[in-house]
Amino acid sequence: MDVLPEGSDADVVDPPTAEVRRVAELADNIGLARARYDRETLLRKAGLEGVDTRQWWRAMGLVEVPDGVVAFGNDDLAMVRALRVVLGLDGDGDGDDSDDGDDDLEAPGASASEHVFRLARLLGGSFSRIAEAQTEVLEDMLVQMGSVGSLDSPAERAAALNSSDSEVLLELFEQAMTYVWRRHMFASLGRWIGADPDESTAAVGFIDISGFSQMSKRVDADVLAEVIERFESEAVDVVSHHGGRVVKFIGDEAFFVVDDVPAAVDVALEVARRMADAEPKVALHTGIAAGPMVSIAGDVFGHTVNLAKRLTDVARKGKVVLPKDDVAALEGRDDLVVRRVARVFELKGVGRTSAVSISRRKTED
Repeated sequence: MDVLPEGSDADVVDPPTAEVRRVAELADNIGLARARYDRETLLRKAGLEGVDTRQWWRAMGLVEVPDGVVAFGNDDLAMVRALRVVLGLDGDGDGDDSDDGDDDLEAPGASASEHVFRLARLLGGSFSRIAEAQTEVLEDMLVQMGSVGSLDSPAERAAALNSSDSEVLLELFEQAMTYVWRRHMFASLGRWIGADPDESTAAVGFIDISGFSQMSKRVDADVLAEVIERFESEAVDVVSHHGGRVVKFIGDEAFFVVDDVPAAVDVALEVARRMADAEPKVALHTGIAAGPMVSIAGDVFGHTVNLAKRLTDVARKGKVVLPKDDVAALEGRDDLVVRRVARVFELKGVGRTSAVSISRRKTED
């Protein structure tokens, strides 16, 4: 019988099946600590007996492990201990580690918990999509690099992950994610340090694919997936080029924030141009607004965001619209054509709003 490594909580285990060995190898391939604890043992070692941590895993979009199943390793233990410190939790789940409650600092409480769960949901959704995309790239690259002959069976795919090419690719994926995170964190913290909350404003926009519902009925799923992937890629590229960031993608819609209205207009027009030049051609419509907003855990809220979203909902195919009051920010832009929208919109939660549409002025050859 196989004995677990020293320090494990069980003495012996049954001989592992091929699938169990494959799971252990997979954890090694991606640098994840092997499973050693069930939930009860994990919480006891983290000093959180009696605390229901399953809600954390659900928020991150991870599989909920049944009680008694050995599925957690030292990575999970370190994460739970870190969360315990941030949330000020003890083994009773009440956030009070003191004997009399007189000398301890006040625990972060509900506010910290709310932020942790919001961030967990954001990370879970984002990294799930990233991991799926990286898996597709890994498969294609392993075939192109000639390190595998076939990837048809689970055994062949598991064996392929033990190749030197796979090791190089996985290291690149991890390095790239850390690098990109650091660069974006650098930019985000820079904006945070330099922003004056009493005076700072920004511009937000929603870029939406026109007629997406009809498109989904007439094109193949693979083509539709390519359209979405191209749209997301172009949006991120253009927004980043103009010093902004994509807050999130909502179905067939990109929500972005940049410093000012001219940059937002340039973003909308450039993404629209690129998608119109693609195959199949795709038309977009965009709503833009500028003003104060509140940023929480990477998301952005406020009246300005609501206004931009409502304008997107009423914008026609191929149009970029913004409130008439914001058009002064485009003064001196001879490369743009500004047209007043005849209709005055009654926007839900916003009220009566006059708008203009913006297009790029055509140049003569």
